[in-house]
Amino acid sequence: MFENTVAIFDFVLSIVFVVTTAKWAARRTNRIKAVLFTCAVGAVYSVTTDFALSFFVSFYDRSLSSLTIGFLLSLPIDAALALFVTRRRTALAHA
Repeated sequence: MFENTVAIFDFVLSIVFVVTTAKWAARRTNRIKAVLFTCAVGAVYSVTTDFALSFFVSFYDRSLSSLTIGFLLSLPIDAALALFVTRRRTALAHA
């Protein structure tokens, strides 16, 4: 039960962190730089939390291959979230 709660909390916190970072970056720079920045921050967050949680929860693995796979899997997910959050709503602006 504890492992499932930690995994769900980590997943939700990761999404909130990436969305907040994308919104923050989109207000300060253009969309491309905001998405790249969000991907970088999200990947670092993913590796850091996976490594830190591996000390508390048994199913998190702290091997280099596991952290690399987590890093590579988080990049497209973070990019998709950042692209969705930073899109411009031009159709609504013209209406």
